[in-house]
Parts: sequence; C-alpha cells; structure tokens
Amino acid sequence: MTCLTLPYPNDSGDLFACFASWPFAIFLDSGLDANTHRRFDIISAAPQKRLISYGRCQHLQTDNHTHYHNDTLFDVLKTEIAHHPRVSNAPKHLPFTTGALGFMGYDVGHQLETLPHHRYQDIALPDAVIGLYDWSIVVDHQQQAAWLISSLDAHHNTITHILSTLKQPIPSSSYFQLQQAFKPCITASEYQQAFHQLKQHIRDGDCYQANLCQRFQTTYQGSPFTAYQHLRQHHSSPFSGFFHTPWGDILSHSPERFIRIQDRQVITQPIKGTAPRDADPVKDTALAKALLRSEKDRAENCMIVDLLRNDLARTCDAVDVPALCELHSFPNVHHLISTVTGQQQIDQHSLDTLKTCFPGGSITGAPKIRAMEILAELEPFRRSAYCGSLLYCDTNGSLDSNILIRTLLCVNNTLYAYAGGGIVHDSQADTEYQETLTKIGRLLQLLESTFLNSTKEPLC
Repeated sequence: MTCLTLPYPNDSGDLFACFASWPFAIFLDSGLDANTHRRFDIISAAPQKRLISYGRCQHLQTDNHTHYHNDTLFDVLKTEIAHHPRVSNAPKHLPFTTGALGFMGYDVGHQLETLPHHRYQDIALPDAVIGLYDWSIVVDHQQQAAWLISSLDAHHNTITHILSTLKQPIPSSSYFQLQQAFKPCITASEYQQAFHQLKQHIRDGDCYQANLCQRFQTTYQGSPFTAYQHLRQHHSSPFSGFFHTPWGDILSHSPERFIRIQDRQVITQPIKGTAPRDADPVKDTALAKALLRSEKDRAENCMIVDLLRNDLARTCDAVDVPALCELHSFPNVHHLISTVTGQQQIDQHSLDTLKTCFPGGSITGAPKIRAMEILAELEPFRRSAYCGSLLYCDTNGSLDSNILIRTLLCVNNTLYAYAGGGIVHDSQADTEYQETLTKIGRLLQLLESTFLNSTKEPLC
C-alpha cells in the first residue's frame, strides 16, 4: 500500500492536466469558487478493470479478457467493489482512496424499470462507464494538502510512472476549435408542441411534474479538455468533472449533488427553481428575492423533495428535510435547493441506495416512472449521459454523485449540450423555453466566444 503526501496544488486542474490523456482519466472537481464550500478533488486514470454497460448486458473488462453479465450494473459493481483491494493507511477523513469512479447515464434507468425506447441512440456512448481504480490523488482544499493513495506498493511501476509524470512541466493547452455555432436540435415551435402535449398529460392526471429537455450541438476539432479548462475558469461549479473515455469525453459543470453517503449518513440536494442573474446588483437581488417568493417554483421543489423522501425511505431510516427551498447563486443563475437526509439501514449498501433513487427526481418528475414514460414519448432524442451521474464509490462504502446537468458530451467530433426544466400545471411555454436557454446559454457563449472561428492552428 502507498500513501504519499504531495505538494498542494492551488489549481487541481493543472494537476489533472498531467493525466488528462491517460486512458479513462477522471477528474472530480469541486471548482474554483471558495464560496461554494469546495473541499475535495479526486484524480485517477488507467483503471485495473472497466465496467461498461449496454442495456441489460454488463461488460467487465481487464487488459486481457472481457466477461459478460446479465445482472444490473449496480449488482455487478457491488460485487466488484467488495473484492477490490483496500487501503488502510490513508488519512481517515478522505472521501475516496480506491474503488469505482465513472458515469452512469440516464438510460441506466431502463435496467431498473420497464420503460419505452422510442428514440434511436445517436450518441455512441455506452449507458455507463465505471473504472475500478487502484490509485487516486486526493486534494483537500480546506487543509491545503494532497495525497497519492494506492493499494499498490510504492515501488510498483504504476506508482513510479505517476511520480515521474508529476515531476514533468504542466502541459500547455492543446488545440481546440468549434467548427460552427451551436444549433438547437428542435425548433422553438417543436418545443412548444411537446410542452403542450406534456401539459395535457398533467391536466389528465398522468403526472404532476416532468422535466422536459432540449438538445444543442456543434462539431469541433482538438482536445475537449482544453474546452473544459476554459469553462471551469469562467463558470466554476461545485460538482464538476471531466471523464476521458475511448468513446468520448464528458465535461460536467454541474451545480447539483445527487446522492452522498458517508458513515451511512445519506444526503441528497435537489435543485428546482431557477432565475437568471443580472449584472446590476440591485436587479440581481430582486431576481433572487422573486425566486424565493415564487409559489410555482417552491411547489416544484416540494414535489421533488417528497419524491426523494420516498426513494430514500426504501433503504434509509430517519428521513428528514433539514433545508427546504434555500437560495443558492451560481455564475449564470439563482437556484432553489433543498436538502433531504437519512440514515442508511445496516443491511444496505451505498449502491443499493443509489439504485433506489436513480435517475434523480429533479430531472425526471413525479410520479417518476410515469414521468419518464411520457418524456420518452415527447423528447425526440435519447439523453445518453445527460441527467445521469458522475460518481465515486470507495471500497469502504463512501459514495458521492452529481446530476449531469450543465454537461457537454464530446463524441466523434460532435459536441452535445442539453438543458431542461420542470413543467407543472401553471407553467408557461415561452417562460420554460427561455429557462432552458438561460441554464445552458452561458456555457455555449463561453465556448463560442473563445473557440469559434479561431485563427489558432493545431500544434501538430
């Protein structure tokens, strides 16, 4: 086992840049904004095993073999984590040492429920990609400290290679360029048509709320990590992350935590309720106060809180709501965020709790399964990784995950971005359409203003 103290990096993004091109490199990033109570960043790459999910078939890969399983992703992952080497000499307060890191896409929900597949999956990403990692670098911004932790011996070739890589100069930014401006995949009138169909479902009592999404896309050349680095400098979010896979890269700038479990204490923090920011401080304060007073937004939030209370109650005791509809402000929007907690039952694994709650209530609706069925009919695309989760699950059972919103997917030189919003009985089509643009617009504008029609040439 290895536990080495490393120099504290002021910017973990520079540290991850050393590993960004390694296979299955992953960066769980708490952002650059000290006001968001950021603390831990997690970096790893080159996992010992890879669990790749396609529908109800799980592919467990090592360097030499692939084993196929027909169990759910959660069940296979639980077995693999139970047999994964542990580290006993790391600082006890660290959230992760070795174990699972990766993403579960929205469509993993189809492994758990019988849901319709109305749309062709046009993004060539698996439903989930999870690595089983035997080393990690963990940065603690509160203590201003960093560690390299591994189940491998300090003299192992992998550890030697990591330490050698850390001694190299920070790589300079690679070439990245957008080939054209982002374009919506549906028109405003097509969105409104889906909106009105959803409102009819709500009037008919089929659901009370559903999160209707739209998609944007463009083409690009170069390294997506360069785009990620630029966005995190100008749009810092507390549950961000970058994941490099053979199929494509995930660039997440999410403000939303999904499920965190530590010492059997469970917390989920759904977002429902959005207002734009304004450069004028007086107007910005007025927008925030109006959001706090909005009966519609508070009602949306409370619906999802009730849904998550019920989800948690399946594996937890003492479910509580210590914070309801609190105002949180981010670079481009104000949000209402609630906090739901529980005590995980002794016979339950962290992945059992994640499984009962997946996918998140804030990006599906209420009741969840019926809302997902309706959304599958109305949205003219599959969500792929969007609205799933980027996550870790340590060998000791600690788990944390985000909701993959404000997230870009870079696959086969096409860049996809999604945005959505909760629709309820008194929602207005124009307002909801504009809210989707408000949520994702800043990210798209930051990319277009820097990387569209760039005169910079590729470095090679």
